[in-house]
Amino acid sequence: MAKSESVTGICLHQLIAREEAVIKRVIAFSGAQGRNYQLTEMQQAQIVIVSDDTPVDFAALNPQGSMIARITAADSDQPYDVLMARPLLVTRVMRTLDEASALLKDVAGAADEIAEPVVSEPAEDADAPAQPESPVTAEPDAEPDSAGEPSPEQEQTAPVSAAPAETEVSDSPETRDKEQSDEAEETEAVAEAEQTEEEEADSVAAEAMQEGGDDSDALAETDNQTDSRFHHKALVVDDSAAIRKQLELELRDAGISADFAEDGEQALEKVAANRYDLIFLDIIMPGIDGYETCRQLRLRSELKKTPIIMLSAKTSPLDEVQGVIAGASTYLTKPVKSEQLQTTLKRVSMWIDNFQGAAAR
Repeated sequence: MAKSESVTGICLHQLIAREEAVIKRVIAFSGAQGRNYQLTEMQQAQIVIVSDDTPVDFAALNPQGSMIARITAADSDQPYDVLMARPLLVTRVMRTLDEASALLKDVAGAADEIAEPVVSEPAEDADAPAQPESPVTAEPDAEPDSAGEPSPEQEQTAPVSAAPAETEVSDSPETRDKEQSDEAEETEAVAEAEQTEEEEADSVAAEAMQEGGDDSDALAETDNQTDSRFHHKALVVDDSAAIRKQLELELRDAGISADFAEDGEQALEKVAANRYDLIFLDIIMPGIDGYETCRQLRLRSELKKTPIIMLSAKTSPLDEVQGVIAGASTYLTKPVKSEQLQTTLKRVSMWIDNFQGAAAR
């Protein structure tokens, strides 16, 4: 993804380690979303993030202008431009950074509007009819000094017009090439780690499937007699046969029948032909991934309220945020633990019963 030419520098000033780590993860994630946030020193930062009653030395701030984002559970007597409320949820931090960045652009735009009339004033003085009639040729040069108004405004205009040039020079082609190379290496490393985690999850699921083989055979023999005990129907979308079988056994224990798809394209075909009460959706699949599949599922009117549970070996909080943005209801990591899954199923089933009961009334 091409980066924006405009870089928004962010300074984390005297934050506790836990909150600083959350914000750093958000900044890294924002880069992948096209927001060009970058950690920098206070004097170069456009956004300075401070905590609670931490004082700010205004003389040390960026002379071109900056926003102060203050982390606090309530309002603060200390100066700030935007508040970042606790707890520091990833989506909340992202919204606050976007708000501060937008506010910064509004202030810069207002400064440009104020500067425009100042540029035109010399032309208006030159066109004034009374000035050429004066016998003293030095008077037009002396008038701006005697008025006292144009020269201070022109002095203020000069640094404003120079500011963009100073900020744009910071991103050279060599720097961008290096950043793209680093990103490619990080992406490759993440992909290898994700593949390893998926293989480990499949292995655990295969062991669980083998241990539950006898129960599965017994249940299969009595499928025709026990359909009535299934009060909900789920679609499981995963390219791993072991994961599909593990979830089938877990869902049966919860009184939920299961249908299956191996990739996103199959899932879209299934939902077009059948009705499901909930959907389990893997993220890493051949073809379209789970995020895009989730987005397309949410475009269907009948699936606007259907619980969608993301499944992945990826454990980063930012992966959860991506799932929420795509439209997922909740997120489970692989290998899926039986106790955690059953707890989630009870909560989701209760919500479905209440929602369907309300719709029926």
